[in-house]
Amino acid sequence: MLAKIVFNRGGYTSLKVLVIIFLVLVAWVIVYLTGGSVTAATQLCYVPIVLSSWYWYGIGGLATGVVSGLMEGPGMDVCINGPSPQPLVDWVVRLVIFAAMGYIIGELFKRVHHQRDVIMRSGTSLIQTLAHTIELRDPYTNGHCVRVADMAVRIGERMGLSKRELLYLRWSALIHDIGKIAIPEPILNKPGKLTDEEYDVMKQHPERGEWALKSSDYGQVVKDGVGSHHERWDGRGYPRRLKGTDIPLQARIIAVPDVWDALTSERSYRPGISYEESLQIMQQGRGTQFDPKVLDIFFELIREVENHHT
Repeated sequence: MLAKIVFNRGGYTSLKVLVIIFLVLVAWVIVYLTGGSVTAATQLCYVPIVLSSWYWYGIGGLATGVVSGLMEGPGMDVCINGPSPQPLVDWVVRLVIFAAMGYIIGELFKRVHHQRDVIMRSGTSLIQTLAHTIELRDPYTNGHCVRVADMAVRIGERMGLSKRELLYLRWSALIHDIGKIAIPEPILNKPGKLTDEEYDVMKQHPERGEWALKSSDYGQVVKDGVGSHHERWDGRGYPRRLKGTDIPLQARIIAVPDVWDALTSERSYRPGISYEESLQIMQQGRGTQFDPKVLDIFFELIREVENHHT
């Protein structure tokens, strides 16, 4: 958990500053104890410089480089065992190198992060397009994928997932039903109850969705949710009859809002079920159909929404 806090680029600015200060001081102490600025230990200063570059790009690396240069400059002798002040030119040159390297590394990180953000935005646009395509095939699920994704992400946040994990969870939830594109229209939108044979065909959609995504880089990060969202905690789900924590976390999270939205929404074969009855059905699935931890968090969120409206 501490690692997530420290390396999460958003928020926790005060903690980040304290971490940088701590690392700068540690580097200074090590340099002092190992003999002074004449030793190779001065290279440890690059640790807080690089970390600042990651946090705050060029300006962060530059600032930490200057501070590190001053710490290892006039306040540090060339050799502690035989105290002698550093020549001005030596520590000034080191300070300039530290500052320049911090700025350059920070700007490189900035470019990398920018490219990553562009890729992520492109991925989100593609996933949203696929989600709309699913809804064109199955008009009764209009808005279903978005609602499931929104709730899945809220559950994931409560579970402490990282930003990247939450992004992939959203993508997976948005297209969890993509396999329905391969289901024949008469079965997909049949107004009555499906026969056993028709239901067997409908149950193929998780595997078909997973197959459709297998050759895509984006598909590799969402396939768990797409291929396993109909598995059950007790092992009686499909398509692989996975059980408990053998079911990927993505799928265990998506399964809860997927069923909730299906219960409360109007479908081709029945009207939406009441809020109270839907809650009872969901509760009955605790530890059998659903991961108890995920379901409990879902209930917390539902109660918070209900209390907000009362």
